[in-house]
Amino acid sequence: MKKFLVPIYLGIDEQALRCIEDVLKRSGAIVVFISLTSDNEVRGMRGSWIKTDTKLMHVVNDQSFNGIVIVSGSGAPSNCCYEDIIKIIKRIANKHSDGVVAGIGEGQEVLYKAGVLVGNNVAQDDGQIVTSKNVITAQGNVTLDFALEVVSYSFGADLPTMAEFCQNAIQARKIEINDPQIACDYAYANEVQDTKLFENAIQTRNIEIKKAEIVCDCTFEGESFKAEILESQFQQLLAQKLLSVLNNAVLDADKVISVSKIMLLFRYLRKTLNITIEESLITYVLLQRFVSIQAERGIQYINKSNIGTMLVVLVIVTLKNFRDKVFSNSFFAQEFGIPPVVLNQSESAFLRIIGFQLWVEQSEFIKVFNEIVFDQDSEIILIV
Repeated sequence: MKKFLVPIYLGIDEQALRCIEDVLKRSGAIVVFISLTSDNEVRGMRGSWIKTDTKLMHVVNDQSFNGIVIVSGSGAPSNCCYEDIIKIIKRIANKHSDGVVAGIGEGQEVLYKAGVLVGNNVAQDDGQIVTSKNVITAQGNVTLDFALEVVSYSFGADLPTMAEFCQNAIQARKIEINDPQIACDYAYANEVQDTKLFENAIQTRNIEIKKAEIVCDCTFEGESFKAEILESQFQQLLAQKLLSVLNNAVLDADKVISVSKIMLLFRYLRKTLNITIEESLITYVLLQRFVSIQAERGIQYINKSNIGTMLVVLVIVTLKNFRDKVFSNSFFAQEFGIPPVVLNQSESAFLRIIGFQLWVEQSEFIKVFNEIVFDQDSEIILIV
């Protein structure tokens, strides 16, 4: 059985971490979190706490690990480049085909300082994954593909089947699934993720999924509920909520914006930027905050002429907050026909008005998600 070491440092990207952990465990690997701080729990870059399995001092001489993965995060270069970590990276790299060292985003800098990045074996472009001998690097919003590449290299011909992936997930999380061949647990760090993402990545590796409507197990603070999420239905529910907020904030807003127009926007973003359900929902939360501040101050920031720009700004600030790499404002300006200077000024004004409060607590996310999914006034029924 493969055994992977994952250093947990102050400022690590929790979402990337949970995605990588999930894929490794599905493959049947043992994943060990080691704390690089004096505590057993380490705070991530988005504010959540990660519980670790052991301390660095207890594994520095452990020869049983087959791989080490350095996850991206704002603190990777400064909080992860300890002498003992460098020692472990070099030792595993020297195992050649029996070991794998991997780093994504800022995690590549740690591999560089360990001296295992030679020549062109480093990902430099956004969305790029590079495998050179037993060193794997990645850059950009490709965490899932990166994790699958690590699994593919490590297991080779022994790569688990889809059924085995599901069975491993059951064992790791003790989740009862009636048919493990066609059902998967898609809960990453107790957060709702886009259920299509894992399916598409698996399909690229010729692993067959026999059920089109994926059954998800979404777990929030011990409360579990199963839902068959049809993305188009969720988009329509979300569009209705966004329009409702805009109608309450702007007189005659429905004369310039509609549910269908908002849905077209999110479908376009899904196609071009692979925006997730979670990210789409965050735009709604941020709009609520902005409108609430507008009402408190009695100042009409949003009007019929800038609703479109507001929606684009919501998308930009959400993606910048959740992703390592995003397109520049000039890309969005060109795509939506907004002068770059107007878009830049609008983004700056938005951030100042909400006081740069972009983080959404899990409890708030759950509340809003439930409001949308279980909306009694909606004409759309989301099957749950």
